[in-house]
Amino acid sequence: MRKFLYFAYGSNMLAERIKARCPSAKFAGTAYVCGYELRFSKRSKDGSGKATIVENEGHREKLYGALFEIDKGEHSDLDEAEGIGYERTDDFIVIKADGDKGIEVTTYFAKDGATGKHLKPYSWYKQLVLWGAIQAELPDNYIAQLVAIEAISDLDNGRTDRAGEALKGIAHCVFSKGNWDMKIADQYTVADWEAMKVILESDEVEPEIWDLAFNIFFRTRIETRYFEPIRLLQKHGKNKGEGFAIVALQCSLIEFLASTREGKNYKHLKEGEELGEFEYEKSAKLFKNFLKKDFLENKELASPVFSNSRADSFYCDVRCALLHSAHTKGNWKIIAESEDDNIISWADKNSEKILYRNNLQNAFEQYINDYGKKLKTCKCLQAAFIRKFDNLCEE
Repeated sequence: MRKFLYFAYGSNMLAERIKARCPSAKFAGTAYVCGYELRFSKRSKDGSGKATIVENEGHREKLYGALFEIDKGEHSDLDEAEGIGYERTDDFIVIKADGDKGIEVTTYFAKDGATGKHLKPYSWYKQLVLWGAIQAELPDNYIAQLVAIEAISDLDNGRTDRAGEALKGIAHCVFSKGNWDMKIADQYTVADWEAMKVILESDEVEPEIWDLAFNIFFRTRIETRYFEPIRLLQKHGKNKGEGFAIVALQCSLIEFLASTREGKNYKHLKEGEELGEFEYEKSAKLFKNFLKKDFLENKELASPVFSNSRADSFYCDVRCALLHSAHTKGNWKIIAESEDDNIISWADKNSEKILYRNNLQNAFEQYINDYGKKLKTCKCLQAAFIRKFDNLCEE
C-alpha cells in the first residue's frame, strides 16, 4: 500500500486521535515551518474555534507539528474527519526537526470564509492539541506557548468526557481523576498546570518559561481572585466600611503569598494525623514571618514596617479580628491612604494604629513583581511554586 506523509499541527498530533480516524497512521517524527502561525480561528459547528495555520511572513517563530505516515487509501477518511471548512494541500513544504531539508507533506488549511475573529477553542480541544504536542515531544518553548492559549468551557459535558477518555492513554494520572478541567487561574485548568509542570520539571528550564508559568498561573490567579475584586471595591467605595472587606481580602492574600513562597499547604489535622514536611495547620508563624522577612525585603526603608510587635498585633488585631469577629481590635483603624506611602502609622503600642489599605495594595504589586523576577532563577522558589500549585490541583 502506498503511503503519504501528513503534517498535523492541531488535535491530530495526538496519536490516539489520528489513529481513530486513520488506523494505519504511524508516527514519523516532528517538523516545523517558518512564516506561518497557529491560530484557533477556524469556525466550528459547535461554536468554538479550531486550529488552522495562517501564512505570516513577519512571524519569525517556528510552527511545529507531528508527522504521520498514512496509507493512501485513508486519504478520504482524513478529509472526512477534517470536515467542511478545511481544504487539503498535498505539496506543503516543512522541515524535519532532525534535519535541514524540506519535505513535501499533506496538511489542511481553513478555507476562506470559514474563519472568524475572536474565536477561542474549547478547553477539551486545547488539551488534545497540548498533550499531542507533549506526546510528540515538541520543544518546551512551543509547548509552553500552547499552555498559554486562552480557552473556554464547553457546556456539552459529553464532548468534554469523550476528550478526557481519549487523553487517558497518554496522561492517565491527569485525566482519570475527574477534575482535569477544574479552573485554577481564570480559564487555566488542572490539565494546563500538569502540562506546564512537564516542562518545569525537565532538566534545563529557560527563565522565559518560568516567567510564562508565573504570569499564566500565579499572576492570573492573583489578578482574578484578589486584585480585581479589591479594585472594584476601591473604585466604587464610598468610605462606608468597605475597607473591612478590602483588608479581609488582603489578609487572605498575605497567607497565599506566604504559603506559595514557602511551598507549604494548609492541612486540618484529624485525630492521629501528623503534619507533613510542607504542611501547616496554624497560620500565625507563616503569616508573621512573611510580613517581617519577605514582604518588603526589596523596599528601601529607614525602619521595618513590620517589627515583631507590629506583625504580632497586625495578625491578632487585624487579620484574626476581621476574619473571626468582623471588626478590628487593639486601637487599629483602616483608612484608604496617606499622603506619603506609609503602610501603617503607629507611634507606640498604646496609641492609635492606622492601616492604609491602598498603600498596602501598592506594596503587594511591588512584591509580586519582585517575586516573579526571582522565580525565574531561584531553585528553592521554583520547587515551592510547584508544590503549591500541585496542591491547588487536588480534588
